[in-house]
Amino acid sequence: AVSSLVVYDVYRVYINPKATGKDVLWLSRVAILVFGCIMGGLACLLNLANVSLGWVYLGMGVIIGSAVIPTSFVLLWRKATALGAICGSVIGMILGVTCWLISAAAIYGEVSLASTGGNFPMLIGNLVSILTGGAICTGLSLWRPDNCDWESTRQIALVEDDYVPVQETDEELVKYGKWVRRTALGFTFAMIILIPCIALAFQVYPIGFWWFWVVMSIIWSFIATIAIIGTPIIEGRHDLLMVIKGLSTCTVVQSKVHPNLTQNPEPEMQRRPSSKVLVHGGDGV
Repeated sequence: AVSSLVVYDVYRVYINPKATGKDVLWLSRVAILVFGCIMGGLACLLNLANVSLGWVYLGMGVIIGSAVIPTSFVLLWRKATALGAICGSVIGMILGVTCWLISAAAIYGEVSLASTGGNFPMLIGNLVSILTGGAICTGLSLWRPDNCDWESTRQIALVEDDYVPVQETDEELVKYGKWVRRTALGFTFAMIILIPCIALAFQVYPIGFWWFWVVMSIIWSFIATIAIIGTPIIEGRHDLLMVIKGLSTCTVVQSKVHPNLTQNPEPEMQRRPSSKVLVHGGDGV
């Protein structure tokens, strides 16, 4: 994600609009390497400062949580505006951090690593950041709606070797969008309202409910792990089998995933030869 942002949103827009596929690939690798080194160094510094992973995880919600609702609106709501998304993200973050620090000082009498990591300061900071970011974006978007039809996103030029035919129609995309909205609202209601209300009813967890909570958390983690790892493998099974066949037989294998690319060539900016795996004995792929 970081390499895509650096290459497509910065490099190709402001630095080199005529970047070739080779340039994009090279800069993507550089961006991944630099970002990995920065994150590794930051992790070492946080470890030396005895900052726990829980503090970092919850603190991220205060800092970047204000962009959650504006980002969702930009993708799913035609009236969302750039002004609303930017102001909601920035102002929401400022208000969230401010309330986070003030609540830590008010509850614990000091602003320190321990006090800011408390449950209530983190809860207040996250809620203020997320809700104010969404409210500001909603208000500004209703005040001056954009009425976007997403046509401009379809006009983004692709570099060579970047073309992948989109098989979904607009009707299918609308159907997927409705499914995403229903699912997101359902999970949001369950995680923010339903489950906390059930927990508050107990005040102190009985042993049976505690075991239920732990077991459900473990099941949830395993299902998420299987889905995250398994879904890409299932979706790319044809390409994986093609590569394995090419490696095992030392032959040229024609891809069956997008055979229409050679039959209906696109303009130069969107042309991509059909995928092949060429294996020479001992030379690699």
